[in-house]
Amino acid sequence: MLGDIYSTKGVYNSKTFLPPVCYSSKEIKEISNKYEAPKLKGHAVVIGIGDTALDCARSAYRCGADRVSVVFRRGFNDLRANDEIFLPAFYDGCNFIPYSLPEKIVTDDNN
Repeated sequence: MLGDIYSTKGVYNSKTFLPPVCYSSKEIKEISNKYEAPKLKGHAVVIGIGDTALDCARSAYRCGADRVSVVFRRGFNDLRANDEIFLPAFYDGCNFIPYSLPEKIVTDDNN
């Protein structure tokens, strides 16, 4: 069981990850000055294959991730994202891992 994953540094859900990414990129200073996009490094893992999950995957690259893997329980035949979202994520270099579901998150002292 993943447990209380949101108390782990570097673990986000789409509702806490995407808004700061969006607002920090706005040209309106009154908005962008209030938000700072998460700073990522290394390998980011996104769970799910829907439109929102793939938005998170592509945004992870923009936030500094070196590598992004998209992990999902079903196969490509059950893809929920439309081609307008899936294909850019594919061409951005996202690694897709079907028929998988993480069981736990393991961190070190530095999270």
